[in-house]
Amino acid sequence: MKRSLDPKDDRCYKKEISVDSDLEDSRVVTTYEYNFGYNSNSQTAAGMATASVSRTFEYNVQSLVQNPLLRDYYGEGGFDDSDDITSASYAAQNEAVEGLMEDFGYKDDNKIAEDKFTDLCQTLGEHVKCDDSKTVVKIDVERKDEGDFEIDKIKEKFGSALEELILGANLPGSTTFSTKFFELTNLDTLTLRARGKLKGNLHSSIGNMNKLENLDLNQCPMITNHEGLTGGIPTEIKNAPLEIIDLGCNRLSGSLPQEFFQRTIGQVDVWKRYNFINLNDNNFTGKLLDDLDELTSLTQLSLGKRP
Repeated sequence: MKRSLDPKDDRCYKKEISVDSDLEDSRVVTTYEYNFGYNSNSQTAAGMATASVSRTFEYNVQSLVQNPLLRDYYGEGGFDDSDDITSASYAAQNEAVEGLMEDFGYKDDNKIAEDKFTDLCQTLGEHVKCDDSKTVVKIDVERKDEGDFEIDKIKEKFGSALEELILGANLPGSTTFSTKFFELTNLDTLTLRARGKLKGNLHSSIGNMNKLENLDLNQCPMITNHEGLTGGIPTEIKNAPLEIIDLGCNRLSGSLPQEFFQRTIGQVDVWKRYNFINLNDNNFTGKLLDDLDELTSLTQLSLGKRP
């Protein structure tokens, strides 16, 4: 029988918190001490003897992943040290997701009309992902009808918790890219599909996105009356720890600043861990980068331009 490691268990004690402040990806690691007892049977000259044994070990999330003995004893799932959101919050969240899905043209979908998200995270698993507390952390939806990205509603209802936002919209006309997307500072992934109707520029507020690893504002394919983002790449992009960036089929111009390739950790400039860069079909000029070989993680770089 698999057991569940629970930090709230009366046999489990939080032992220490260590902060790796000198590392690029600073994080807090909580270590727990867990006590458990069991009976041990052994054969002696006098017969079978039973003794009570007490064991103590330390663990954290990483140890559960890496230690096969702990994984076998406690199961693959590890433990969940977060409390579920309240029933009222869960109901409000369901209502907000229901409204958003209807806004995106899913009003007649059986999941919307009948199920009403009795278990939101399973019912809409294709479009919504929840964390262990049942809070929505990912929205992935393509608009069925004509309309915008509903960024005001998304920011109000889900903004502080969202980690991934992937949206497709059939915009009614040319639409200016909203800086409110860069107010969702918990995002690590932002993807917007606008079918060539998104205009405006990459605002300096992208500097707020200090968790953003994946940015996809590709507007391919090129269409008649294609809009596209214009202007240059703001130097504030240095604050975003980007690994994947796709800005294909826009109208961006100018030279790429050094900050596009580097970010500052403390007082030290480090190379970003890009593994994918697509800048196809833009109007960039100038030299790319003298030290391109410093981007050791890069597997794909696209700089093509259609005639």
